[in-house]
Amino acid sequence: MARGIAQEVNPYPGLGPFQDRDEDRLLFFGREDEQVQLLNLVLSERLTLLFSRSGLGKSSLINTALLDDLRKRNYFPVVVRLTNDPVGGPIGSVYACIEREASKCSVQVDTPSHQDSLWEYFCGTKCSRNGQVLRPILILDQFEELFTVIRPQKDWEKTFANQLADMVRGRVPEGILKEKMEELERLPEGDPQREQLVSIVYGDIAPDVRILISMREDFLAELESLRDQIPGIFRNAMRLEPLKMGQARRAIELPSQQAAVLGNDTFTFGPGVVDAMLGFLSRQRMGRKLAAGDTVEPAHLQVLCHHLNSQRRKNKATQISIEDLKGTRGMKRIIGNYYRTVILKFPRLRLGWNSCRYNPSAINLLLFNRPRSAIRKLCEHGLIAGFYRNSLMVDVIKHRYGVPERDLSDLVNERLLRTEPRLGSQFYELSHDALVEPLIMIRRSKRLAQAIAAAAVFALTYAAATYVVVREGHRKFDEEQIQIALRKAQAAATQQQDDADQELREGLSQDQAMNWDEALKYYNSALHLYISLSDRRGQASVYDHIGSDYTCKYQYSEAISNHNKALEIHNSLQDIKAVGDDQMWIGVDLSREEHHGSALKYFIEAEGVYQTLGSEDQKAGQAWTLREQGYQYILLGDTEADSAARDKDYSISETRLNQSQSFYSQLEQPEPGAWAVAELDLGVLESNRGDYGRSKDLIKKAWDILHDNGDLYDESLASLYLGLALFRNGNRADAFKSYQAALSGFQKIHENRLTASTLMRIAQWHVEQGSCDTEGLEDASKAIRLAEQAKDQYTVMNAESIRAEAYLCAQSPQNAAEDAKRGLDDSIKLGSKSWQAVNLAVLGRVAAGNGDFQSAIENGQKAVDLYDLSFDATSATALRADLNRWKASLAANGGTNQTVKKEN
Repeated sequence: MARGIAQEVNPYPGLGPFQDRDEDRLLFFGREDEQVQLLNLVLSERLTLLFSRSGLGKSSLINTALLDDLRKRNYFPVVVRLTNDPVGGPIGSVYACIEREASKCSVQVDTPSHQDSLWEYFCGTKCSRNGQVLRPILILDQFEELFTVIRPQKDWEKTFANQLADMVRGRVPEGILKEKMEELERLPEGDPQREQLVSIVYGDIAPDVRILISMREDFLAELESLRDQIPGIFRNAMRLEPLKMGQARRAIELPSQQAAVLGNDTFTFGPGVVDAMLGFLSRQRMGRKLAAGDTVEPAHLQVLCHHLNSQRRKNKATQISIEDLKGTRGMKRIIGNYYRTVILKFPRLRLGWNSCRYNPSAINLLLFNRPRSAIRKLCEHGLIAGFYRNSLMVDVIKHRYGVPERDLSDLVNERLLRTEPRLGSQFYELSHDALVEPLIMIRRSKRLAQAIAAAAVFALTYAAATYVVVREGHRKFDEEQIQIALRKAQAAATQQQDDADQELREGLSQDQAMNWDEALKYYNSALHLYISLSDRRGQASVYDHIGSDYTCKYQYSEAISNHNKALEIHNSLQDIKAVGDDQMWIGVDLSREEHHGSALKYFIEAEGVYQTLGSEDQKAGQAWTLREQGYQYILLGDTEADSAARDKDYSISETRLNQSQSFYSQLEQPEPGAWAVAELDLGVLESNRGDYGRSKDLIKKAWDILHDNGDLYDESLASLYLGLALFRNGNRADAFKSYQAALSGFQKIHENRLTASTLMRIAQWHVEQGSCDTEGLEDASKAIRLAEQAKDQYTVMNAESIRAEAYLCAQSPQNAAEDAKRGLDDSIKLGSKSWQAVNLAVLGRVAAGNGDFQSAIENGQKAVDLYDLSFDATSATALRADLNRWKASLAANGGTNQTVKKEN
């Protein structure tokens, strides 16, 4: 194959991906649903993860289906391949790809003068085309190269991961934050630069950029190492599956009819051809047999179609017939011989100098060179590193392997290789991972053949001369070796089991010390060992411990994922009690994510499981599940708009909690602490109903028991709710003491979520006492920061509302209005009527202070109605007094705001 290769368009690219070209978009079929799904994921959140097995078409989906859709929506998508840039490492490769794509697409990119980090770069970069502002989207394709290519440079991998995390989480980099805080402290009050610095230090400044990570799923375990920096890295994820039969049929039939690309070279498939191809391509190995499946590998489909279309062209036919397939054997030969077919197009010998020039070798005999051997050596050795593809620079290929650029160009046209510009040069690699395994097998078979040929004569002679003499000795020796190997294997398995158990014990030890991150390292190590031992029970145990640690780290999505894995294994092992426990923990995590309806379903399922157990386990399990159900019904009742529906939920809650206490009382070894937690929930229920006196009595009774029998968590929780009951009963001094006790307990056990909730209540106490501009604002701000760290949106909403009241009390109406608006939006989203009332009351009082009595009355009346629904008579009475004054002021000025504002 010298220079006469036909350049007609083949609608099937073989092993190479479809490209970002209009003609390729017209030929790409079968992934319409995935196209919509991926576009919606990318547009919905800042970070998206796309993963699949190798060969399923991630790059093709991005190039043909995603990029053009994003550009039509005024986005600027940039496909990035991470490299070991000699100057900037992988971060430098991001900048280089953006510059190259901007030049290609005529996009103007205005970059900041300081770009020491990705966060700075994207915060200050403006992209536009023809005056239209474009939002950048980074598409990190082949992201697994961060672990295979970049990893040897440890600092580069860590630096890139940290900077990526800063962008995804909208977090100001630590170095920049420290620098801006120092600069802020130096500036005097009133300096115009302070506002900008405050927005950086305390605000929510995030780069306006979205990120898509595309990678092979066999590297997902490596991605686990980035969870600490990017906790939600798996949350917005899409797994690309093989083509279903209908999708595969479209991918075969429709490209052949695209006259806009093929011109007069369109063609058809004869009767039964597509069905035969799908039957062959969908076969799956089941043990030693092949059976019909329901999915197709896109790489195999493209290779088969590419070859059949090439043969059709040679025959100058307009249809591919059933005879062209040559049965199952013929199609199998096409798939297996793709590499050999391309290699055979190159001549064995070629007259003239090749790339090695004056460096004679086995493939470069001065004026004679061997192109086919040079390409084999390049593909079978140079472009494979271990079990993965390797990329080589064009100069290295030319001078080390003797393959000239004209041959490389032909190999790219044949889709055996792919090329791309990097680091100011051209790099080449195998077009697809599907080629790696066949090439390794070819390489091994060649070495084996050479070894066999070299040793054949000696081996035969030696075997004939010594067969009789050593036969018996060999038999005994083989038996001894087998026994030795068995003993070694047993010892190794025993040692591995001991190592796994020891790692698990180390993790438990770290759990007791509340070192969650260290515990997770030990648990992950134990998990890998249990997997290698096929110890399913050990794996399930580790998944449960990992889930519990993620719960302690407030990473509830990850906790649910691991408990689900444990649940799947326990179901397969038919470990009924463990199944119930897993369902319980999933419910607890869902509840903490404010998914109370879903949590309730898991608690009900767990109750059904526990009912099948023995007497004691049944009572303990049902007591636990009924208590959790009761608490969920309290939370669901809080969000009901209809009073009848709310009362119904509260009634169910009371029944469940009383049943729970009954089961706890029947246990052979009573659990007074657990019984008291149910009593505590009953106290919370009475508080929500508006009976604060009974609520105080129930919670005080629960606190007395928990103080002596419960753990510090339950005791602190009771202190918090007792403080709330005392506060609502008007006993402010005792309420403050109870809040302080709760705060001390939660801080000791590093319970940030409830520490934030307690600080919020203390801030509310300070506001009522008039300590607005000091303790009130400070505690509310601390509560917001801790609640954000714990991802507790409910407490963030509460603390924003309290801080709004503190700002109002501190004579800072603008800040009060801003916090109240945020708090109102959050309280509407979360369905909290009591906090909607608080924020509306603040907005009403701010409006009245500005002389806008019409808005004040409107917001105030809404707040009074909501206070009544929330049984907060004290707040409703105080606000009604304000409403009467505002109405009187408005009436005194003729029912308009104009005169009032002028006087103010």
